Amino acid sequence: MTATTRLATTVAARTRPANSRVQHGQPSCADYGCRREECLQARRYKQKRNKLLRETGRPGMVSSANAAAHIAKFRAASIKDNDIIKMMGLARNTFYRVMRGLPVSRKVEERILAVPAPRPTGQVGAVVKVPAVATHRRLKALMWLGWPCGELERRLGVHVGWVGRSIRQRSAVTMLTEARVAAMYDELWNVLPEQVGIPAGVCRSTREFAAASGYHGPLAWDDDSISDPSAVPQSAAESDFMAESEKPLHEADVDQVVVARFRNGFWLERFTDAEFLTAVRLCAADGMTCTDIDELRRWEKRTTMNHINRLRKRYERAGWEFPDLEFSRGPEFTEQQVVDIRERSAAGTPDVQLAVAFGVSREAIRSIVRGQRYRQYGGPIRERRSAKSLKASREYMSGHASNSQAAEQSNTMEEAA
Repeated sequence: MTATTRLATTVAARTRPANSRVQHGQPSCADYGCRREECLQARRYKQKRNKLLRETGRPGMVSSANAAAHIAKFRAASIKDNDIIKMMGLARNTFYRVMRGLPVSRKVEERILAVPAPRPTGQVGAVVKVPAVATHRRLKALMWLGWPCGELERRLGVHVGWVGRSIRQRSAVTMLTEARVAAMYDELWNVLPEQVGIPAGVCRSTREFAAASGYHGPLAWDDDSISDPSAVPQSAAESDFMAESEKPLHEADVDQVVVARFRNGFWLERFTDAEFLTAVRLCAADGMTCTDIDELRRWEKRTTMNHINRLRKRYERAGWEFPDLEFSRGPEFTEQQVVDIRERSAAGTPDVQLAVAFGVSREAIRSIVRGQRYRQYGGPIRERRSAKSLKASREYMSGHASNSQAAEQSNTMEEAA
C-alpha cells in the first residue's frame, strides 16, 4: 500500500451534496472521497498548514467579531446583503455564519477585511428600525386616493402583499423603507391613479375599502405631524380634494380619438370607462346592439353587456343616474303575434326556430314566452324550471332505484317473456 493510499484511507469519506460546488484541486474534494493526486496534495498541504498554525499559536478558526464589524459598515451604507456577498466573494451560508457570531476560518476573515469599506454617503441606514406611523399613514393616504396595493408594491419593489401585511402587523420599519415610501408619496399624493392608466374599477374598489377602514387622505396630515402618533387628521380638507374626482364617469374627460378608433374597430391598448360609455352610446345610436359591438371589437360574447352591467351597479352604489344608452330592443310585436309565439312555443316549437321566423334573437323569444315582455297580452306562459321530476333525476336515468328507467325496461322484458 503506497503512502498516498494510506493517507486517503485514514480519513473517512463524506457524502458529497448534490449541489456541491467543490472542484478538483481543493482539499474538500479529497474529503468527499476523490482519489486524484491534485486533491490529495491539496488536503496534505492544508493539514500541514493547520498543524503549523496551531503550534505557533495561530489557530485556523478565529472569532468573527472583526469580520462582522466590517460587514456592518457596508450595511450602514445601505448596501444590500446580496450585493455585499457578491463584493466579498462569499457563500451565503458563510456570510450569515459571520453575522451570527460563529467562528470562521482565518482565510474567510482575510477575504472580508480585504474589501475596503465604503465611504459614508449620507444615505439612511438599511437596517436601523424606526416607528412605522408615518409610513403607514402615507400608504393609507395613497390607498384613500385609489392607488391599489399591487401598484404601490410594484413601485416600491417589494413582494406581493407587503403593503397590507405592513399596515396590519408591523409597528416598525427600516429607515430605508421609510425613505422609499416617503419618496413615492411625494410623487403620487396629488395624482389620481386613473390618470396613469390604472383601471377605474380597481381604483374605486380601493377607495371603498379605504373609506370602510377609516383611512384618511393626503390633506389630512401635515408634513411636520405625519410622524407624530398623537396627531389628529384634518378630515375637512379631504372632501374638497376629491370633489372633482367623484363625478359620474360619463362626465369625465373623454378622448374623442379613442372613441373614434373604438367605433371603427381599431385596436386600442387601453381606454377609460368614460370613453367606453361614450363609444357604446354612439354605437347604439347607429342601431348596433351589444352583440354587434362584441363582433366589432372581436370580443367574446356578452363582454359589452357584462361591462355595462358592472358600470350600472357602480352608479347605483354611488347614487348616480346611469346614462340611457338608447339600445334598440328590436321590432315591436302586436298582440296577435305575441299570442302566436306563445302558442307555438307551448306546442313544442324550439326558441331558435321562432327567433329565425320572427327575425329576433333567441333571448327576445325567451323573454316573450316567459311573460317578461308583453305581460298585458294573453297566451300560455312558460313556467320557470323548478325542482327536477323523477324522470330528470339520477335515480331514474342511471338505474339506482326500483322505479328507474332501467328497472322499468327490465320488468317489461320479463313480462313479455
